[in-house]
Amino acid sequence: MVAAAIAFGTTAFLLLDRTFVGREVGIYIFDALNRILFFTIIAIGPLITADCIAREKREGTLGLLLLSPLSSRDIILSKLTMNALRAFTLLLAVIPLMALPIVFGGVPLGSIIYWISRHLLALSIALSSGLVASTLYREFIQAAVVAELCCVTLLFFSGTFRIFSFFGPLVGIFLIIASISFCSALLKERWEKDSAGYEQPFWIRMFSESQTWHDIFRWDTQKARSRHPIAWLQEYSWSARLAKWGWCAFVVIVQFFILAVGLAASNKTFHTAQMSLATVVILGLALSGANSFRTERLTGAMELLLVTPLSPLKIIGGRLWGMWVHFFPAITILVFLWIASAPLLRTKPGEAYLALSSYLFLPMIGLFISMLPWNVLVAAAVIFVVGAVAPIYVGNALALLAEQSNLTFIIALQAILGLIALTLLYHRLRSRAFVLS
Repeated sequence: MVAAAIAFGTTAFLLLDRTFVGREVGIYIFDALNRILFFTIIAIGPLITADCIAREKREGTLGLLLLSPLSSRDIILSKLTMNALRAFTLLLAVIPLMALPIVFGGVPLGSIIYWISRHLLALSIALSSGLVASTLYREFIQAAVVAELCCVTLLFFSGTFRIFSFFGPLVGIFLIIASISFCSALLKERWEKDSAGYEQPFWIRMFSESQTWHDIFRWDTQKARSRHPIAWLQEYSWSARLAKWGWCAFVVIVQFFILAVGLAASNKTFHTAQMSLATVVILGLALSGANSFRTERLTGAMELLLVTPLSPLKIIGGRLWGMWVHFFPAITILVFLWIASAPLLRTKPGEAYLALSSYLFLPMIGLFISMLPWNVLVAAAVIFVVGAVAPIYVGNALALLAEQSNLTFIIALQAILGLIALTLLYHRLRSRAFVLS
């Protein structure tokens, strides 16, 4: 449903954006839809399998599966098959809309074969990356980050060696078989090691056990708990604080690389790369929002918070402040460099203000969605679509009707949606209208 909604919205936006005549409209829409689908596979594909084994480890059910007549290969193959069927619906949902540009004409057969091969390879790499990361790691966030990094790295090398055109499906089958063999051989060993004594990942231990890093990341937790006790929950652990500065480092590195490429390439290349970076940060913001009140809701800690002297407004405000502080360094660097480099590269910095408004209002929507009994990935997708994608499409349509700038409409829509979400969340907390499931 999410893939079909993204494809439908992309098609509507393309038809509203420009006017083409003849064969040009078909190939333009076809390529745009396939690029969006390719990005969706990269973003969602690794997450589909990133928790298939890790969840069994966390819940303690992997040992029961290994005691059954099922072998390690049977478990891995069953998990991969089930999640591969779910992932394949990303392609099936977009097929009806793919027929539209073909009917328009101008789409060569070679382009169709190329994109089919590319999508199948991307889906194979995404599923394999998620499966391997889920076998190696126990926590979902760790497995998801490693899966995304592996997926992007493998796709980069496959694109470098230009194996998309003819050997994409064959390479994808080889990667699937290799990942099944690797995970099957490693599954029982990793489970026994995690069961004997689970340790935090080495990058967390490197920072948490070092006095030098303790001095650098010195934080008065007592003062933080006194001033903003709910915001303190957002960053009380080392993994949360490392994630905050990890986002900052990621934005700095990618941003300077984009600026270097933008000075040597065209403005269109810079704009596309900048929008891609902003989209990744906003997706991270949506995932953080989907996970904000989820732990408290599942464990029943929300009921304990509501019987404390903290009012619902303080609980909402504290968690909202915590999310803003968590992404503040990354967003500040992103928006500042985007606006500052606009005169040099002769581009319009309007989208930078959209990134800033998404930073302000997406957490509001995320807090409300996190109280619903939804899967965290589904909740993150809904937050991203409702808080970022839908306002852009609706704002562009209203701007065309009113013949004005679309920036004001988009920011206003995001603000309205954010305030509505906060109002609904406040009433749900006051009336205890949420479930523990």
